Amino acid sequence: MSVILGLFLISAAWFYIDVQRDKKKKVKIVKPLPVFKGWKRSKDQQKIADVEPGENLKVARIRYGKDYMAIKVQREDKSNGWLIYQRGAIELAEG
Repeated sequence: MSVILGLFLISAAWFYIDVQRDKKKKVKIVKPLPVFKGWKRSKDQQKIADVEPGENLKVARIRYGKDYMAIKVQREDKSNGWLIYQRGAIELAEG
């Protein structure tokens, strides 16, 4: 039982550290981009908004797929959505 609890605590700590590391990233929008409801790439992905260059965004989470990176952002109006990374349209830096 204590082994299972130990593994759970290690996993929870790793997840927490990973999320905190993501939140330290800064995203700069260079070209207009769509914001999606979910993070998985698919043909029926639901677009919920657009972001414009210079818009102030907070990074909440970064997810990686086989051939893409999705960035969960929070806009100034507190709405959340996902950007699919596109080279030349998004610059991501350490905060």
